[in-house]
Amino acid sequence: MHRPHHVSLILTGVAFAWLSGCAPDESAAPPKASAAQSPQPIDLSRASPTETIDQLRRWHLEGRFSLIEAHLLPEERASVIEHLRAVDRLTAAARRLQQSVRKKLGLTAALTYSQYTQVGNIAGVFSTEVTLLGERAHDDQATVSYQIADRLPLESVKLMHRDRLWVLSIEPVAGVTKQLLQLAQMLERMADRVDTEEWTAETLRAEIELRQTSILRKLDELTAAARANK
Repeated sequence: MHRPHHVSLILTGVAFAWLSGCAPDESAAPPKASAAQSPQPIDLSRASPTETIDQLRRWHLEGRFSLIEAHLLPEERASVIEHLRAVDRLTAAARRLQQSVRKKLGLTAALTYSQYTQVGNIAGVFSTEVTLLGERAHDDQATVSYQIADRLPLESVKLMHRDRLWVLSIEPVAGVTKQLLQLAQMLERMADRVDTEEWTAETLRAEIELRQTSILRKLDELTAAARANK
């Protein structure tokens, strides 16, 4: 049986799938939201933890991963960048699938895949809809609180001050990146097929459900295990 909320629930879980660094913020009350940051580049050797995160998020949107790397721990750089690239590819694939379905089968059919709109919000502090709320810093350690879309509880990311820069300490759960790439590749292939083959809304939905089930099940297992071990 088709479960329209299954994808969104699992992808929401992926947003918390980090071994370290990102965690629920257990403050008694949300910190007051900071003022909007200037879009101009800043000297990150003088930046606050929040300003650093804000700049890193802009670089992510611009695809400037080499600049982000300097603000990641050396042992985590490769896995974090790979994870962000996988999320970006999945986001693009989901958008393309919706566009193809809308063109071929109409708006109502395309809305079936609106559950994938949360794809951009599964990258922790690098998610699309993030509001940076405040920071707590002591010596060379800091925590920045943030909210993804309208989700509760609030989230937080840890930073360390190294070589005059604030560095994030985050690491994706092993295996999640691979599954996100597989899901992206499946959506890309299905978008190609929608463009070139004849489908009804029902047969397309059934085909995608069949192909995504094993991937989503694995994602659910990985993220559940990560939460249990925190």
